[in-house]
Amino acid sequence: ISSFFHTVNENFPLLDRASFYNKLNTYVYPDGSPEPLDDGWTACIHTAVAFGCWVSDNSVRDSMTGLDALRSRCWTLARGALPNLLTSCTVSNIQALLLMAFLLHNNNDRNAAWTLTGSAAQLAIALGLHRSDVNNSLRLIERETRNRVWYTLFTFEQFLCLSLGRPSVIDAREVALEAACEDISGSNWGPSPYIQVAVDLQRRASRLRDAIAFVHRPPFPVSPADSPLAHPISLLDSLETWESTIPAYLTVPVHILHACPAPCATDLDTFVSHCPPSHLRPMILLHMNYNHLIIQLTRPYLLTVISASRGPTPRQSYPWTAPDNDLKTVGRGVEYLARACVMSASRIINLLVLLESARAINGKSGLDLFYGYSAGMVLLLRRLWVLPRHPLERTKQLEDTAQLQVQSMVTKLQSVMDSHAKCSTMQRFNAVVQKFDEAVLANVPPGAPNPCRDSPSSSLPGMDMESHTHSPYLSGHNNDPDALVSGSSNLWQDSMRAVSQYSLDWSKFEQFLGSLNVA
Repeated sequence: ISSFFHTVNENFPLLDRASFYNKLNTYVYPDGSPEPLDDGWTACIHTAVAFGCWVSDNSVRDSMTGLDALRSRCWTLARGALPNLLTSCTVSNIQALLLMAFLLHNNNDRNAAWTLTGSAAQLAIALGLHRSDVNNSLRLIERETRNRVWYTLFTFEQFLCLSLGRPSVIDAREVALEAACEDISGSNWGPSPYIQVAVDLQRRASRLRDAIAFVHRPPFPVSPADSPLAHPISLLDSLETWESTIPAYLTVPVHILHACPAPCATDLDTFVSHCPPSHLRPMILLHMNYNHLIIQLTRPYLLTVISASRGPTPRQSYPWTAPDNDLKTVGRGVEYLARACVMSASRIINLLVLLESARAINGKSGLDLFYGYSAGMVLLLRRLWVLPRHPLERTKQLEDTAQLQVQSMVTKLQSVMDSHAKCSTMQRFNAVVQKFDEAVLANVPPGAPNPCRDSPSSSLPGMDMESHTHSPYLSGHNNDPDALVSGSSNLWQDSMRAVSQYSLDWSKFEQFLGSLNVA
């Protein structure tokens, strides 16, 4: 149980430790309790014990025998309670369903996790967990519990829907719940300002999911009653507004976020030493989630740019170094969004390195390595971009350096992912990154820098801090006179539909490679 609260509940704060132990005492000594446990709390205890057995360190497993049998027994009992959990509206039933969904998600059953999470969301809406006017009539402890359960549910449900390309059962426009809530129970689920910022990001994520879902519908006439489709650059601006308005104490220094190919160890140690441990990990995951949302929004445009570079008539412009404002003003929206995708991926890897320096990576039950997996796939896609014939010498030099830096970041990511214990889902994602990396390296164009031959570690460490921070694929000036005109109002919808067959599930990347004739 201690392993569960330390490893699982800190990432998904569903249960208050004191309340849980009180219910556990009732479970163990039912004769001395005034009232029996309901099905929800019983299932919570069974699932928490099963989860704790599964995530326990080797030292715990070596000192205790029979953990596997206990885990199997508790999981069987928890699953047996599903019929009652799905047909009765209680907060404990919602908590039990979400705990089971977390366990399934980390054991390579994301479909079942999405199903149970959707059922929990429907029960929560039926109980009014999403409405302040319902919660305000309750006692303070009960109000805090309901708020904590709702925000955990909302965050996880939106994550699953976005990453799986599925519809949501929650209409964010109907959520009328104040974000601020005092931590009366001492559960340490986050200070009020942090919660407010996180909830604001989730609301923006919900609008992003709605926009993506709209363009993935089968082609049919759009009803006049349908809301107009937001332009992707407007959605990106909305996300960037969130980042620019968060409190300073929730920000990560720019020289760490944009370091290339990796942040300086001294900078990492200085930042970690000045940040409270209980504050550091939630803050970093908040930024990883933010950059992952940008990847979700912009990934189709990265795919579009990659495909265009490998087509029969590749465009002559170099899309990776033009200042952002120039890309906007000349109508090169696709390139602007593709660059944002690559930049966010590099930031996620730097954030993962920051987490590792603080020894705060959780690959057993957290989403740390999932974000790393998503970022790694983006950077590997970036390596598939090829120069046009007869490029300018300056452009070729920039691209050679960028390719080495990108592969250096991917290598660092793989090192981080390989060195930490992982749940089976994260093991699968790690294998996908490795397989994709092998496929990309096997298809390096003739004459391009090969990281297996030209190691970036031999040249990049000698660069000064400025050259580390401003990499060729993140900033600079574009010397190529050609421009890609892509200001069509159908840009967002056409591009999304064109790549939807492979853009939603990275594990099917072979389809994308096949479409580029490189697999």
